[in-house]
Order: sequence, then structure tokens, then C-alpha cells
Amino acid sequence: MAIKRTTLNFFQIVPKDTDRYSLDTIRISLKDLKDKHFQPMHQTGKISIIREVAWRDNCMLGAIFNIQMSNIPPSMNSQTLELQGLSLGDWDGLATATCFLIEPQANILVIEAITGGVTEKGLCTYLKFNSSTLPKLEPAIIINPGQIQQFYQMTSLYQFEARLAQVNDGSLFSDGDNTPISQIIASADQTNTDKLTYKIEINPENKKTDKSLNKSKISNFVDRFLRYKETNEVESLKVSGRIGDDSKITTLELIKERLHDSIEYEIEDRLIQSYNLQERFNQIEERYAHHRLSLLRTYKIADQD
Repeated sequence: MAIKRTTLNFFQIVPKDTDRYSLDTIRISLKDLKDKHFQPMHQTGKISIIREVAWRDNCMLGAIFNIQMSNIPPSMNSQTLELQGLSLGDWDGLATATCFLIEPQANILVIEAITGGVTEKGLCTYLKFNSSTLPKLEPAIIINPGQIQQFYQMTSLYQFEARLAQVNDGSLFSDGDNTPISQIIASADQTNTDKLTYKIEINPENKKTDKSLNKSKISNFVDRFLRYKETNEVESLKVSGRIGDDSKITTLELIKERLHDSIEYEIEDRLIQSYNLQERFNQIEERYAHHRLSLLRTYKIADQD
């Protein structure tokens, strides 16, 4: 046996179309998954399926398997260097398990980062596939509560900067979004750029006065840029300002301060026969319980059934 360590990433499940759907809509639909019999979702070369589910204290703990059905590599004898195809039937594939926790009331998702497993985006797509009431979903990054609280406490904002790792089709924001950022992103489409930086700031001389960027607008920018999209990824998100009466300017690197945790569990170190799912469920539940109250307070989520 070997000890395996995996990273846990925290997200809030939000609707792609925020004009038509609310967080409450998602909460109701997520709760309805309690009695759901999940169907496999077939994609090119792979199948996704939730195989095991447990509900504990109104939280859904599950394991979603990514079954590789094509481009399966052969085995090789390390002494003879002979290649041999694996003996698999037509419906057999290589299965990788990704464990997750969802608390519907809070729209919170905690999911393992597993190489070759199902990603947070993939899980959102799968849940939508298995639900007639869920809208299209996306996972919004959750920032460490201590850092996001500092952002909320800023009384003066002097600089906002976002750097995108990719720019394709100008689709960071919703279709039809006419905000200035969306127009700038759209204008970069078809220019072959693979980096785009958006930066607004107050003139240094005005920092000595009460002049500040509009906090409501900046909060909206932060909320939008913390969401993953199909074709764009935010590489950096930086906000600078003053907290309360402090004369010092504080700079927050929000993407770098996203909330992570980790778990450790035993697993076979050669031929895996079991993914030790119950132990992983237990540890994910324990780590979520450790962060839960601070998340509910920070993101202003009611603690109720």
C-alpha cells in the first residue's frame, strides 16, 4: 500500500446565465439530486458516471468516474521491452475516480484535483446532463475567506488588474454582455494574442485625497473574473487599496489566494483494485466542516435547511 495525497479545490456552483437564473434556483435543483439515479454521459473517447453517492448532514458526497474508452496504451515488459495490448472487452475502459462534496444550501463544491479524472467543469456538465431543472452551470473560484474579507473591508480602491491567459472568441462574459471589459475582450478576438491585461487605476496624486475607484463596479468585476469559462482562464487578479483608516496601501492577489486543502489516504501502489472511496469521503467531509462556517459568513450564505 502507498499513501496518496490529493488537493481539494473549493468552488461555488453558479449559473452561467445570471440574468435568467439565481443561486436559489440551483439550490433547489441540487437538493432534488438526493433521490437521483445517475446515468452515464458518453463523450468522445470517454464515459463519465457517478457510481457511488452518500448523503450526510444535507451534503452530497460522491465519486465520479472518468472511463477512458479509446487511445488506451499497451503494457510493456520492463525486461524484454515487449509491448502487449491490454485484455479489455468492448465495454471495458480505464477508470479514474474523483471524489467530491456538494452542499446544496450553500452551492459549495469541494472536489479533488485528480490527473486524468473529472474536473470541476466536467462535474457541472455531468450534473446538468442528469437534471431536467438545472441550468447550465459553472464553478466560481472561492477565495480564502481571510483575503476576501480584506477586499470587502477596503474603503478606498486604487487599482484593479486582471490578466487573461487565453483570449478566444471574446467569451469571458455572457453572450450579449455590453460591459466595457467584454468589449475589450471581444476586440482582441482574431488578433492572435494569447495574453490580455485589463488595468484601471487612480492617478497616484489622487491617492492622497478621498478619490477611489467605484467599489460596486470593482466588486462586480471581481465576481465575474473569478468564474471559469470554456475558452478563457484568468491568470491573475489584483486589487490595491486602503483598509479602513490604515495609511498603508494593501495589494491582494486574489487568484493566488484561492482556497485549497488536501487529504491523504492509502491506495494500492501497483495494481489498483479499490479507490478507498469511503475514507476519501470521510476526509473530504472533515476538511469541509473545518472551513464551512467561515465560508458561510464570508459569502453571506444562510445556515439553514
